[in-house]
Order: sequence, then C-alpha cells, then structure tokens
Amino acid sequence: MYRKYLFASLLVFGVCLNALAQTLPFPALKCQGPVPQAFSQRSSEKALQNMSDVALDKKNKKEITEEQEFALVTTFVIDEILRSGKVLYGDTVTQYIQLVAAKLLQSQPDVLSKLNFFTLKSNLVNAISTHQGYIFVTTGLLSHIHNESELAFVLAHEIAHFTQNHNLESAKLRNRLMDENKDADFEERVKTIYQYSRENEMEADVLGMKMYLDAGYGFDFGLDALAMLDHADEHFVNIQTSAKWFESPNWKIQPGTLQTSSAATTTPGKLDKNAQFQWPIEFPELPKVIAQENEFKTHPDVIDRLRKVEETYAAEFNKAAPTQSNFAATESYFKHVQQRAWVEDIMANLRQANFVDVLYLAQGLDSLMPGQTFSSDAKSMAWYGLSHHIANGENPKAFGLFSDVSDINAPQTLKLNHVISNLNKEQISVMAVRNIALEIGKNGSNTFRRNLLDSSIKIMLSNPTFEMYNYPVTATEPENGKEAKWFRALNDLKLSDISGYAHFKRLRIKDSLVLQVEANKEKQTKKLLQKIARGNRDYMNSQSLGIDSLWMFSPDYDQIEKAGSGKVSRNYVRDEAIASTFEADYAEAARMADVHLEFLKNMGGQTITTDDVNRFAMMQDWMEERLNNGLSPMMLFQTALLQAEASNKSIRHLAWVGAVNTIESRKFMPLYMVISIIYAPAFPYYVYWQVTKAKEFQFAVLVFDSKTAEITGIFTQSYTADWSRDFLRSHLFDIMHQIKTPQVKKARKVAAG
Repeated sequence: MYRKYLFASLLVFGVCLNALAQTLPFPALKCQGPVPQAFSQRSSEKALQNMSDVALDKKNKKEITEEQEFALVTTFVIDEILRSGKVLYGDTVTQYIQLVAAKLLQSQPDVLSKLNFFTLKSNLVNAISTHQGYIFVTTGLLSHIHNESELAFVLAHEIAHFTQNHNLESAKLRNRLMDENKDADFEERVKTIYQYSRENEMEADVLGMKMYLDAGYGFDFGLDALAMLDHADEHFVNIQTSAKWFESPNWKIQPGTLQTSSAATTTPGKLDKNAQFQWPIEFPELPKVIAQENEFKTHPDVIDRLRKVEETYAAEFNKAAPTQSNFAATESYFKHVQQRAWVEDIMANLRQANFVDVLYLAQGLDSLMPGQTFSSDAKSMAWYGLSHHIANGENPKAFGLFSDVSDINAPQTLKLNHVISNLNKEQISVMAVRNIALEIGKNGSNTFRRNLLDSSIKIMLSNPTFEMYNYPVTATEPENGKEAKWFRALNDLKLSDISGYAHFKRLRIKDSLVLQVEANKEKQTKKLLQKIARGNRDYMNSQSLGIDSLWMFSPDYDQIEKAGSGKVSRNYVRDEAIASTFEADYAEAARMADVHLEFLKNMGGQTITTDDVNRFAMMQDWMEERLNNGLSPMMLFQTALLQAEASNKSIRHLAWVGAVNTIESRKFMPLYMVISIIYAPAFPYYVYWQVTKAKEFQFAVLVFDSKTAEITGIFTQSYTADWSRDFLRSHLFDIMHQIKTPQVKKARKVAAG
C-alpha cells in the first residue's frame, strides 16, 4: 500500500521519540492464535487454485478468460490487503464477528466452513466479501453500528454475495477499475476490489435479510443497518461544533467575522494588538451531491434497496422485535468492540494526519467514553500537528484543512474546518499552545504532554516578527497600553509552571534566531533530500552508517508495463518470484557485510508465526504515521511499542526496501527519424530503437532510526537498461557495506590523509 510513498518519502524528515501508546484506553489490537492459511500460503499457489476453480460450463471462451484473469488479479490484490499490516485475526474484535456469523449460519455449517472472517483496520464504512471466501469487516463500519443486529445484517449481506457467486460477474469492468486505481492509496484500493451491480446488491439484500430473520434478529434493525450506508461519509459521532470548545472562564470567543484586522492578515507573523479570535455567525453550505452513475458504486441506490427489502418483507413490519436473549454475545461484549472501533478510528486519522477530523472525533469521544485521557492527548497532538505544518508553510489540505468545502471528508466537520482554515498561522500557534495547556490542566502533566506543549511554544515564539514575547504570561493583567486582546487567550494558563515558556522567552529576547535552529536544520535536511531525490548519487554512494543490526521489510517488487494507450498491467506471478529472490539477495549481501539482518515477514510462508504478523503490522502502522505526518518533533503512537520490540532484539534500525521496473513504449521522435533518413546507414538502428521498449529499473533502501524515527540513510539506484542479478547483487553488497561502515572511520581516514 505504501509503494506510492516509496520515493516520495525521501522528502520526509525526522520525529522525536515520545509516544502516545501509554494513553490508549485498551491494549493495541493484535492477531491471536494459529496463523490462517490465507497468510501462510503463497499468492501464486492461491492464484492457480482460484483460476482452476472457475467453472467452464455454460460459458464462452471470452467469459472464461475474463473470469480467470479476474481470479488471478484479485488473488494478488487481496493478498496486498492481507500483507498490509491492517488485517486482524483471532483478536477480540474478530472473535465477535465470528460469533455473529456462526449464529447466522447455524443451519448451514457447510457454508460457514468455507468462510474466513477478518477485521480490517480502515476508516471505510464497509465490509468486503471475496470469491476466495474471505470476509473483511472494517473498524470504520464497526464504529458506526449501534447493536449486534446491524452487524448481523451486514454479515448476512456479504455472505449472500459469496453464496451467489456475485464476485465473478462483470469481471471485465472490475479489472479495468483495478488497473486504473493501481497507484491509488490503500483505502481506494479496498473500495475498488469488489464492486457490484445494482441487481447484485439488491439480491444480496433480499437473501441476506432472509438469513438474518431466520437467525432471530429484528427486521427494523436490519433496515437501520442498510440505511446507515447512506451516511457512510459521516463520522461515528454527530455533535454540534461550538465556540465553547475553545473557551475558558478567562477567555471568551466573540461572534463576528473571521477577519480580525488588516494588520493581522497583511503583516505575516505579527498579530495586531486589537485582533481577537472570533466565531463566525454564518457558515458556508456544503454543495449538493452531484448525481452519479450508481451501477458500480460501493453502496448503490440505498433508498431503492431499502424500498425493495420493505416490499419483499412487508409482513415483518407487524411482528414484535426479538428479545435480547436471541443475540450471539452479551451487550457488554458488543460495547467493548464498538469502543475499540471508535478509538481505532481516531488512531487511523492521526496516522493519516487528518487533524481536523481528530479534533472533532476526540471531542465527541469525551461524551461517549468519559474518564479516559486518550481523547485529550489526541486533541493535543492534532493542535500541535496543525501548528507545525502551517508554520512551515506546508499545504494545509494534506492535514485536514480544506478551503474548498466540497473536499471535506465528513460533513459534520464543516464548521470546525471553516473556523480553523481562516485562522492565520500565528493565531493557530496561539490556539495550539492554549488548548494543549488546557488539556494539561485537566489531566496533569507527563513527558509526552510537556514535550508537546514546549514544541508548540517554540513554534509560537520562533517567528522573528511575532511580538508575543513582549508580554508576560501570568494571571496578572498587563499594564494599560501594552494589553492585547489576544493576550487573554494565554492568561492564567500557568505556562511558566507547566512548560519551558520562561526559558524560551529569555532565548527569544536575547536572540530572535536562537529558536530558529531546529527549523533551519529541518529545511537543510529537506533540501538535501530533495537533491538526493533528483538523482545526486554521489552523496548516496558515500554514506556510511555504522549499523550492526537491522530489521527489514520483505522486499516489495512491482513490475509496471505502460503501453501506448497508458494501460497499466502487472505480471503478479513474476513479481512474487522476483521479490522472493530479492530477499535472498539482500540476506546474502548482509551476511557478507557482517550485518545482522532480520526480515519482517507478514505472509507467504509455512514458517510464518503470529508474532511475525503482529511485528510486521506494528511496523506498518509506525511507517504509515511516520510518512504521512512527517513532523519533527512529533509524538507517534507506535514509537514506544517499536522501541520495546526492537530493544528485545537488540535492533535499533528499520529498513524499508522496494523496487519498480518500468517498461514503456518509446515516444515518437521526429528529429531522430529525419536524421536516420538523411543518414541512411543509421536508419536500421533508428527502427530498432523506436520499436524496442524503454526500460528503467529502480530500487531503494531507506534506513530509519527506531528511537528517533529519523531517516539515517537513503540508498537508491536506477538502471536505464535491463538489469542482471549479478549487477543487482554487487550494488546490494555496496549498500550493506556502507550500512556497516561507521562514519567516524571515514573521517579518520580523511584526517590521516
């Protein structure tokens, strides 16, 4: 899922070592029990089996070919999900799903034996049924349901898709969709894998409802589950965004427009003394949904589907709802699963840097789960993340702020998005310090919260033209003439007691550039990485790290062929074979360089263990958060877990490796043709050049320090011709040798010379 970030990640810089893991209300979700065959069997073996299972009777040759191609491609696409680190088995949530499924299929044990249920850590409100018998239920869907009955209807619907073999219908269209979305992000890939026609969906609704009712569940709750899909773009909590969220006894937000004054907007980094945060009286409206073709939407025509089910089961309206005793599990068990899904939803948004969504969801979680501190720290992280990115002039759209309201992920966040997006960067930095300090006042201080606050204060005070350092931050009102209206935002927060504010203020007064040191380092690092990304291999080939022990993701190989039409195709079996040889090549190069190398294996081998799967998943979560946030310093969820796991193995560094082989038709070059015609002996060479395909092979190794999360080494290589195994091995040996050789030795050699 991270291929699209592989080379873009060269532009991402470091994070600090603190973590939020200790504030989670539950232990992290992990796989448990024996490893399912879906994880241990190689993709190519599954693909061959799935292709052979395609029925050959009553079909023409074209239909058989299309279904076999679909069976091949989807096998590998589904395995991309399985090895994404986001799939859970045997855990408390998946066990609950299996309990409900067993109740639905208590009279059909043969069908139950063909199915495998998994939990998918994704914010998508969806469930997916595959022709292999895998049923994935997302944590996003679990966060939206209100009772077991709603889950039961969703599962019955997906089981009906499987029993009716809907997956292989319209295979040609789905293959095209998957090709077009090859480079889409993980969630887009999930949505694209299996898409059903309106007729398929309605048939699954009707048959699923029968299975659902036969199991003893209430009809009305089934309709509620179906209606929920019409609001899948909304968050699991629906609360009214209010100015009261950001007020305190000493500071109130006034109603009015968001533009404070001309000085506040025309003088960057300088707040007008008369400026004041204000809450708008009116908000923009979300645009009306444009009618789209429903035939292959994820949830087509929900209203029509509801009407169809109501007509088919009209007699059910007069029946009483079943009692609680008919449920597969207790109400408390369901509540536990639901709460876990809520927390996972917020964690996923933090990993994806959707900070406005985090602020909204965490505020709502306070009312749903009172007494926990997780939401408080999540809000603090979100405020810090917004302040950091906006201060560095980065695109706010990447972090949940949209100037075009039509891009907003969930409609409930419209007001919050509108308010924050209209604050300038100095106002956001003040709001970040203020809100983090208020959360510390509620829940007390610890290392994590103190570092968040101190980092936010650095951002607030580091702007050379920002005059806040002229004012004291105490409970005492400043003297007349020096008071600024926005000063009240920080009044009585005890910043000098709970942070290093006084120290930063002294530094700021002494030298306005002192606090710019970290920002300058980040800019230098970013420029250097950009230079590397442009192909400056002189630096890459001279790096030496001095690393003895290294964890490495199993090499990921992608074969892309672009024809003149732009169609993207893959040879999945070849990809898997090459990836497995890569692993052996990396291992051999590490052995020769005397580097302790351990591969993080997720699936595809009989020796895989559940510990391997969980370790890989933990690293994937850490990597997603690391790449998407790109903050320095930033408190990452997974860093504390990562440190503990790595220290047990005496391993401090993590490597992420991948390779892309691009094959595309050469562009027509009229000049070359003219030259070849003028100089006749060159014509055969021109013809040969024009008809052969251009080939480029790239591989990269990114090395991260697991304690600081910083990139400590970047090694890339690109070939513009066919590559050979021996050529690749020689470069891998060079890389491992540089990883092993300490920089200090290199410096001594220079000094000696």
